[in-house]
Order: sequence, then C-alpha cells, then structure tokens
Amino acid sequence: MDEDGIKKCFAIPPITGLSSVYLLRLSLKDSKQNTRSINWYWLSQKPDQLAWSKSKWYYTPQSGFTDFKPLKNLPATTLNVNYSTDKKEKETKHLITIKNTGKAVAFFVHLRVLKDKNADDILPVIFSDNYISLAPGEGRTIECSYENKDAVGTKPYVLTTGWNLNVAGSKASGNAGFEK
Repeated sequence: MDEDGIKKCFAIPPITGLSSVYLLRLSLKDSKQNTRSINWYWLSQKPDQLAWSKSKWYYTPQSGFTDFKPLKNLPATTLNVNYSTDKKEKETKHLITIKNTGKAVAFFVHLRVLKDKNADDILPVIFSDNYISLAPGEGRTIECSYENKDAVGTKPYVLTTGWNLNVAGSKASGNAGFEK
C-alpha cells in the first residue's frame, strides 16, 4: 500500500451496552506483530447535529453538539515514569518509559521537559509521541531530544500530566514528577 494509501480492512460491528461516552483504541501491527501505530478515539452516543438547511458550500453550522461531559468523571489512575539520558556533544536524548499501574485508562498523558522543577520548558523538544493514552497495565517508551544549546545551565526535569492522573499515587524515578 502507498504511504498515504487507504484500504478498508474490516468493519467494526455494532456494540450494545456502551456508556454515553466511550473510548475506542485501534492499533496497527505489522506482519511480525510489532505495533506500528496506536490511536485512541473518544466517542459519544449523542452525535453532533448538522443544520444542513443552513449549509453553504464552504460551511455547515451545527444545531446540536456531542456531549463529552462524562469524560470529566473518568476514574483516576496511577503511572510509573522512568527515564534514561544520553547526552552527546550537541544533543541530549531521553528515553521515557511510562506504565499505567492503575485500573482505569490513563487518558491524554502529556510529557514535557522543563529546565528544572517548577521552571519553564526547554524548547524546542522533539517527542516521538505525546498526548498518549494507556490501557490499564500498558506501558510505552517515548523518545525525546533537544539541542544542548537550548538547555545550558539547566537540570532537565521530566514532567508528566494527565487528564485523570492520581498524582499522589504515581511514582517517578530521577529528576521527574507529576502535575494534575
């Protein structure tokens, strides 16, 4: 298949008994069963309503909106975060391993690298992935890198935030921590 090609692989059958808002996780694996891509979707039983009668060729207004308020009530979960550092002459790389140790999905986990605890971000930092979600027991390793000239005189601090993160119950090694 071409790089941006499209191929219908399967249809997701209707599922009964879903809550008003639910999460859908799709993962793509290669022939060796290595995960190539993971995408999470938050979906609602109440779809957006489009006002087709007021539609223009460039815009269709909405007359009703999807209700995602139940996401505010996701159960809290805990994470373990560990990282290693490889500092070269011009660039520093961190391998950050995040594991969801709780019993609920860790939703929208966001990683940042600060100049020090409670300091500004080191910018720019290039992440292999970010704003990830993790199923209970699932772990991921994220790579990030930045040029040393952007971090002169700093003590890099890996900060992890999440939509439903129980900060007090989460654990981090080294110069890392959590924030709600």
